[in-house]
Amino acid sequence: MNQQIISFATNDAIDKARNYFIQTCGLNFDQNKHVRMMQIAESILKEGVGDIHMQALISEFGNEVLKEDSMTIDKVVFQCNAFSRLEHDKVLAIFPYILTVGEVFTKSESISDQLFADIWGTSFVDTARDLLQRKIEEYVNKKWNRTDIVVSSSFGPGFYGMDVTMMRNFFEVLDGDKISVQLKGNSLLVPLKSCAGFYVAVEDEWVLPPADCQNCIGNSGGCHFCKNNPKKLSQMNQA
Repeated sequence: MNQQIISFATNDAIDKARNYFIQTCGLNFDQNKHVRMMQIAESILKEGVGDIHMQALISEFGNEVLKEDSMTIDKVVFQCNAFSRLEHDKVLAIFPYILTVGEVFTKSESISDQLFADIWGTSFVDTARDLLQRKIEEYVNKKWNRTDIVVSSSFGPGFYGMDVTMMRNFFEVLDGDKISVQLKGNSLLVPLKSCAGFYVAVEDEWVLPPADCQNCIGNSGGCHFCKNNPKKLSQMNQA
């Protein structure tokens, strides 16, 4: 299996990560207190920026791995209800990935400082996923000589109703050691600021699940009753 490592420069990600950090903390710079908080946060980032190493390990498959509400890669089955929203003939490619940014460390024993460091780490993970999604969009549009191919948000454990126990499956099809990411237990990744999932390239963005589904933590039977289910919507309209 061809597995490619993609690295991102920290300097290219800082501005976007800073925006994520500000949104997460709900900072309003009209308030002097929030200005001071951001100054502290910036000093923590400066201290820990050297420990940030943004890398993704990624592979590519065609739509043949997609089967209703599951994907099967090298006999490893990934279950996710939201996969059933994907129209097989509209799917061009599927990209499983493991991603890490390392950690943002601080020597401070202050709980608030440690919290800021943790939020910085999460902000860089979100940024790295955005950068990876954009990289895939550029790749698929060049590969198919188009400009309208859409790449989904990340399907992954904890998102779109995919159970977190699916995390171990990614390490069966991708070699996390290539980017120094290890799986502890069923779902804990080390370094902690790491994640895994799928990006799906489609010809029509309307075949993707609605935005409401992205943060869904529903159970395996929940989609049958969900208002976002096309069959459920049809039944409601006929009632």
